[in-house]
Amino acid sequence: MLEFELTADDLVAYNLYGFRTNPAMKRQGEIYRVGSSLLVLAALALLAAMVGLVMEGVVIGAVIALILWLLWPEIWLWVAKRSAMHLAKSGGLGVPGPCRLWFDEDGVHDATSTGTSSVGWHGIDRIEQDSDHAFIFVGPAEAYVIPKRIGEAPVREFLDEVRLRIPQLAS
Repeated sequence: MLEFELTADDLVAYNLYGFRTNPAMKRQGEIYRVGSSLLVLAALALLAAMVGLVMEGVVIGAVIALILWLLWPEIWLWVAKRSAMHLAKSGGLGVPGPCRLWFDEDGVHDATSTGTSSVGWHGIDRIEQDSDHAFIFVGPAEAYVIPKRIGEAPVREFLDEVRLRIPQLAS
């Protein structure tokens, strides 16, 4: 059993992890990257054409569009982080507080101040980690969040035991 304090920062970290790794979010970011760069190029070229400086507008537009293209991943992550932090403050990402996570023959369970949830072994989709958290995914964008600050060894042991019981990950 793992017992820990789930913080707003943990909930933000989970959302940023999903933002960086979810294929649909990555695709959306690339669409915005291309679209915003082309929009800047077109707008500056059009404005320059209106004053008779077409070539200058195209060159300046291309340079600014290239800068935007290069900076876009950081801009996109910054926007995501601000949005997640705002949602966390309003309670839209979940409720921080004490959390207890355990498993038994039926699956994985958690208890928080808002109640208890359970998922059977077949309901676990995958287990992923970053440097600060582990995530037991129970859907495409839903996971139990485990902060590694509670100790690398207990988290590793818990995840190893969970992996042994997940039929779809054992093969």
